[in-house]
Amino acid sequence: MAGLGTGCVNPQSDYENYISSAADAQGPPTSTGVVEAGPVDAANLHAPDSGFTDTQYVMACEVQLGNGAADAFLWVGTLTYSAKAGGGGTLILTDKPLLARATSINSVDPAGTPNSAGPATIAKDGTGTMMTGTQLVPGTSNPVSGAAAEIDSSFLQFHVEADDTVCANLGGNLVHPVTATLVPAENICIYRKPHSDGSFDALQDSDFHCP
Repeated sequence: MAGLGTGCVNPQSDYENYISSAADAQGPPTSTGVVEAGPVDAANLHAPDSGFTDTQYVMACEVQLGNGAADAFLWVGTLTYSAKAGGGGTLILTDKPLLARATSINSVDPAGTPNSAGPATIAKDGTGTMMTGTQLVPGTSNPVSGAAAEIDSSFLQFHVEADDTVCANLGGNLVHPVTATLVPAENICIYRKPHSDGSFDALQDSDFHCP
């Protein structure tokens, strides 16, 4: 899960900067997602009919205090989806942080702590919320400021449509280095499969949408 914020000797100034940045980044939520081919009617989306097990992903989160895709937080992890008869299923997540601006899943941050969460219930339409608890992100994984960050009561609002079509919105309470509420609509996480050598394609702002 992503850690945000900037470390500074003036907490009040940091918080005011956060408010300004969040206001600039905020956009109205929509009922449809946008993909490269155009808008998608969310009513037509549905959870996969069959499960996928331990599929390895790059998890990239574009955050409300960052400067677009260039400041995306990165993890390597697995998603395990188990389908249920009649539709929907459950999802389990494991991940560990990559170094800031990594280009390969082999660039795991040695200061990072592995995380796991779930199983979360995924509805027939492919949506579900996973509680991910307290998340600690080392400064070496923070591309926004280089400061260690902590998020309490974090959660991911998932959209699962297939093993190669997964995204989520991140929410929670940032408690370090500044105090702020993470707005799910402004913190978008996408899941991409790496190449066989562990590298992954450069992320673009247009990649970050859910669904």
